[in-house]
Amino acid sequence: MNHLACLHPSTQATCEGLLGRPYLREELPRRIEWLPPMTVEATRYAVELYGLPALLAGKRRIEIDAAVETLGDLARALLQACPELAGPVIDPELGWLQRGYVFVVNARFTREPTTPLSPGSEVLLVAAQAGG
Repeated sequence: MNHLACLHPSTQATCEGLLGRPYLREELPRRIEWLPPMTVEATRYAVELYGLPALLAGKRRIEIDAAVETLGDLARALLQACPELAGPVIDPELGWLQRGYVFVVNARFTREPTTPLSPGSEVLLVAAQAGG
């Protein structure tokens, strides 16, 4: 069968050949099958809070049902779920952590908003402290 599956045109993605480059006109298959745009389903994430974040929120754990793929997505969802964190812990304009705070994802400290998350990821929000 001589056809190609592509993302729906609304995603502004191009159909690429096996070589990882767009097909040339003469290389286009006879039939193009359009796939619907990809969506991310809402997943429940539990964020454990320690220190000032827990004091501001008034609780140690916040459960979030949101369609997130990255830690940055989760930080924005956390801000919506707990507006008390806006300012001291999460910058409301950036939707990301203020200096001095760090996420721990599956026992790894990170401040990288592009860190991918998967269902079941263990996420903690803690103050970054130096010392020994």
